[in-house]
Amino acid sequence: MMRGLYCVFLTLFITINAGVYDKYYQEALTIAEGMTLDQKIGQTIQLDFYAMSSVNGTMGSEAVKYILVSILMVFIFCPNDVCKFFMFDGMTEDQVKDSYANATTDKWQKLANKFKYTVDVTTKDGKTYKIKPLLATDAVHGDQHVAGSILFPHNIGISCSHNENHFFNLGHWVQKSLKQYGFNYAFAPTVAASHNPQWGRFYETMGQDHDQIYKYAKSFTEGLQGKPN
Repeated sequence: MMRGLYCVFLTLFITINAGVYDKYYQEALTIAEGMTLDQKIGQTIQLDFYAMSSVNGTMGSEAVKYILVSILMVFIFCPNDVCKFFMFDGMTEDQVKDSYANATTDKWQKLANKFKYTVDVTTKDGKTYKIKPLLATDAVHGDQHVAGSILFPHNIGISCSHNENHFFNLGHWVQKSLKQYGFNYAFAPTVAASHNPQWGRFYETMGQDHDQIYKYAKSFTEGLQGKPN
């Protein structure tokens, strides 16, 4: 949950400061004011998808129908009609390899379609918004959870090019991929400042220069939001 909150706050910070959400910001505040307490609490909650599915394939979408939450769609394995395996628990090496190979676009689309419900939020002026759940996934340099998806070099490598347009193109292809799979929320970009290459997530950062990080993250976000280059 803390990771989800951390990502949301960082994403909000970057996008507001990058000016991407300027024209939507006031509308978002109006919608938030119309939410019930349960819905506001739901905005701070993130559920792992595999925790919402039983071994016989039963979906637990009823659990999130009445509050607004984000759902973490980051299986390392294929979302078969019956979700048989949870992460690496009890899986053999061959099962892991087979799961990756079968994680196709059409199966992810079928899974995403199970969450087509909406939550109604009515604002003070009487306008009703139908809010869809956020189907989120890690896509820092492409979506590694889908077989055949385009993967790019890690952020630290792209930063070495000193070309912010590369980050725009990365964000552009990530958003196209996520839409194709049925997702609508990416945990990206990573805006941590790296100072020690011994840190385990060093490769996901854009370096240690704050001005450079801002410039690259802005380009990535604009590509992710579908802004024309």
